[in-house]
Amino acid sequence: SEFTVEIFDLNGKFINYAENIEPVRWQWNGKNENGIFVPFGIYILRFIADSGEVSHKETVVVIK
Repeated sequence: SEFTVEIFDLNGKFINYAENIEPVRWQWNGKNENGIFVPFGIYILRFIADSGEVSHKETVVVIK
């Protein structure tokens, strides 16, 4: 099934969506939804299936 990948900071604030570049590959440019680079830190990726079910969560670290 198709997935949407949402990115949140550790406080639970929505940051942006990851871009789907292949059937099972996403990329994030490190920017928030306003186009500004986020500060270094840990971010949570939430994978949501088309059905609305949260498939899983992963973390990513931004280092500058």
